Amino acid sequence: MTVARQGQLESLKRIEQLLIHLDAGNREELALFGFIVGALYALHKAIMFGYTDRGEDNWAELRQIAEKVSHQDEITEIDWLSGFYFNSAIMRLAAIGERMYKYAGKQRDITPHIRKEVNRLKHDVLGVASGRTVTMRDALDAALSLSCILAQIVSSTRSEENSSPV
Repeated sequence: MTVARQGQLESLKRIEQLLIHLDAGNREELALFGFIVGALYALHKAIMFGYTDRGEDNWAELRQIAEKVSHQDEITEIDWLSGFYFNSAIMRLAAIGERMYKYAGKQRDITPHIRKEVNRLKHDVLGVASGRTVTMRDALDAALSLSCILAQIVSSTRSEENSSPV
């Protein structure tokens, strides 16, 4: 395992340690928690598959993957899988940022860089084939920021519940 990948996994582990002690107090917090756990899982898979920005997809490789999907075979193309999981992670991070601030009643974009990249994936014909602007470090930093904010939200909700008269 490379030093860079080991460092990424250590960053991810610190984020996960922050979250495992949270106790969602309502359905909304549980939904937020579940979504961020999904983003962390996708980041973990991307790291384990050795994610690097490889630029454009390869037509022959995509055909092989499509054939495997049609036959319900396991996909073994590691480069493609790493990008798949990275894209899943950043889409989840962008969404959790929006959901979190809706829940908290605020209008602030904590991950504008991530959101812009996700919008390119969703709306531009080329997606990110013209080059990525979000790195694994950016995604890990966003995951940490969002996890800290979620922890503050949950903590605040617990404090309000404990201070209200019974």
